[in-house]
Formats: sequence, structure tokens, C-alpha cells
Amino acid sequence: MKTMTDIHGVTYSIDKAYIVTATDKFLSGWGMASGKTHKQIVICEDYTQAERVAYNLKKQGLTYVNIRKDFPSLSSTRYTWSIRYAKDCPLWNK
Repeated sequence: MKTMTDIHGVTYSIDKAYIVTATDKFLSGWGMASGKTHKQIVICEDYTQAERVAYNLKKQGLTYVNIRKDFPSLSSTRYTWSIRYAKDCPLWNK
């Protein structure tokens, strides 16, 4: 089982899931992401849900949207990130 911890110390795990990653320009470059790029990471139950989330992230203006099978390797010196389950994201999972 693969795991990843967010900036608040919450650990998320995946087994047979898909991950959608996207760059959030709105949250990049200020606050906790000062001088960094902020990534949204969404854990999806299957590929169909991942496609739906990716499509809606693009519609919301996020860039560099990718569907992956595992968590990305992100350097905390260059990135901040938020991790969510797709089921908890009604705007992106509609």
C-alpha cells in the first residue's frame, strides 16, 4: 500500500486507485506556498472517476492535469500540496 502525507500531517493511502494531479495557479506563490507551486492531488476509485475529475479540474482553470497510478514524488522545497478523495470533492467529481 502506498502512502503520502499532506501539509497538515494527515496520511492518505491508496491500494488500487488512480491519482489525478494538477497545478493550482491560484494557490501557488503566496502564503504557505510562497515561492512554490501548489499541487492538488485527488484520489479516485477508478479510471472513469479519474477522467471525470481531470476534466473538471481543467474546466476550473487548473493546469498540468495528469492521471497516474501512484502518488507523485514532490520536493517540499519546490511544492506544497493538498490531498483529497474524489468522493469529497463535489465540484470536481460531478
